[in-house]
Amino acid sequence: MGLHRSFLIPFAVLLLIVLDAASVESGSGSTVASFRSADSAATKAKPSASSVAEELAKLRKQWVQELHAKQLDQIIALYAPDAAFLSPSGGRFTGRVAIRDLFKNVMDTVTSDLTLHSIVTENSDDLAYDSGDYSETLVPTKGGPNQHFQGDYLIVFKRQKDGYWLIVQHVWTFAGTDIIPPAK
Repeated sequence: MGLHRSFLIPFAVLLLIVLDAASVESGSGSTVASFRSADSAATKAKPSASSVAEELAKLRKQWVQELHAKQLDQIIALYAPDAAFLSPSGGRFTGRVAIRDLFKNVMDTVTSDLTLHSIVTENSDDLAYDSGDYSETLVPTKGGPNQHFQGDYLIVFKRQKDGYWLIVQHVWTFAGTDIIPPAK
C-alpha cells in the first residue's frame, strides 16, 4: 500500500507516458495549440491580478478535467519542459518525460475524482501561484476498494515568452501524515 499510496495520491492526485517527450515539445504543437487556443488574446497581454487569477482558475479546472478523462498529452502540455512534480512521499519528478511517466502510471492504475479548492492565488510579473486544498477519490481500474485522500497543493506557474502560463512546480501533501501539529 505504501508504494501505491506514494504514486496514487493526489493524482492521487494525480492527485494522480508513452509518447516521446520530443513530440510533446516539438513544433507540431497540436496538444499545446488546443490548450492555448481558447484564451490566446487574454493570456498574451500583461493582465491584472484578477485576470491572472481567472486564467489560473481555468488552468486548474482544465487540469482536473484532463486528469479525470485521462488526457495524458493535454496534461503534460500544461507543464514547462523543466517542471518538477513533488509527491507527498518526497519523490521529485523533474522534466516532462518523468512527469509523463508518473501520470501514465497513475492513469493506468486509477481514475481520479478530484476536487480542488483554491485558497489563494497571487502573481508578480511572470510568476504566479495557486495554493489550496483538495479531496480526491481514486477508483482502481482493475477493481478493488476506492481510496479517499485529502490534503493541500501548491502550483507555481511561469508566464512563457509567448504569454502562456505553464506549471513549473507542482506539490501535493496528505492530511493526517504530518509530524507537525495542525494549525489552530
